[in-house]
Amino acid sequence: SFFGFRSWQTQRRLKTLSEFDYLTNIYNRRHFMTLAEYALKLGNRSRHVVSCITLDLDNFKLVNDSYGHGVGDWVLKKAAKNIKDCTRENDIFARLGGEEFILLLPSCDLSSAISVAEKCIQALSHIETAETGHDFNVSASFGISTTKESGYDMEILMVHSDEAMYFSKENGKNRFTAYSDLVILQREDES
Repeated sequence: SFFGFRSWQTQRRLKTLSEFDYLTNIYNRRHFMTLAEYALKLGNRSRHVVSCITLDLDNFKLVNDSYGHGVGDWVLKKAAKNIKDCTRENDIFARLGGEEFILLLPSCDLSSAISVAEKCIQALSHIETAETGHDFNVSASFGISTTKESGYDMEILMVHSDEAMYFSKENGKNRFTAYSDLVILQREDES
């Protein structure tokens, strides 16, 4: 009985290690992709709009270089917690790597995804950094794509939300850009 329990504990620990990011305790990229593919299949079958939000913490390299990796890790943990608090139970939230995160929002149209991004921006701005012994702001640049424009392919959704996120980064940071708005801007530039 004791060995059975120990085996079960070990299996559970290994499953957790394979699905979650060790630092932030949210899903890792690999497990996110598995869950996202399933959510997109369900969304496509039921014809519900699914939204994808990619976000990258602003000036994170500067925080790491100025205050050390311990403070950088603290920022990643706090940012993940504050963003997670802005999500619904069925949303899928993961750390892609470094300071980049992703949210997949099933049954969520663009206006609802924008509301989530706005909540996340506010939540990040309320992070108190005094406990690190340093005074700095935490913010992120967000990109939003939906299956309405991008279809139900996770790779395309991610590429489009990434493009929108980089537009946010290049145009002032601490903001969101919807891929659909980016397409409109590109068309205007071509005219």
